[in-house]
Amino acid sequence: MTAAMNGAVNFSTDDGWIPEFINHGYNGFVVPKADYANMGVHEQDQYDLNKLYEILEKEILPLYYDNHNTWRQVMKNGMQDVRFTFDSNRMAYEYYEQLYK
Repeated sequence: MTAAMNGAVNFSTDDGWIPEFINHGYNGFVVPKADYANMGVHEQDQYDLNKLYEILEKEILPLYYDNHNTWRQVMKNGMQDVRFTFDSNRMAYEYYEQLYK
C-alpha cells in the first residue's frame, strides 16, 4: 500500500489487499485467480507464472515503454485510490465495527 501511495504501480497475484484495491489496468495489474480448488500446487504455481509473464509482456511493458501518458495515469490512479481506500479513518471504523459493536 505504501508503494502505491508513492507512485509505484502494483502487479501481484489476487490475494491479500489486492482484490479489494486493484482495478486491472486502471490503478495497477493483477494476475487473475485460477481454479485453485481443482489444481495441484505445481499447477497453481505454473498458472501464476504463465499469467504473470503474459501480463508483463503484453500489457505492462508495452504501456511503460510506448504510452508514457497512460502509464503516468495508472500511477496517479493508484496513488489516489489507495489514499481514499486505505486511510486510517477506515481502519479505525472497521476495527470499531468488527471488534466493539
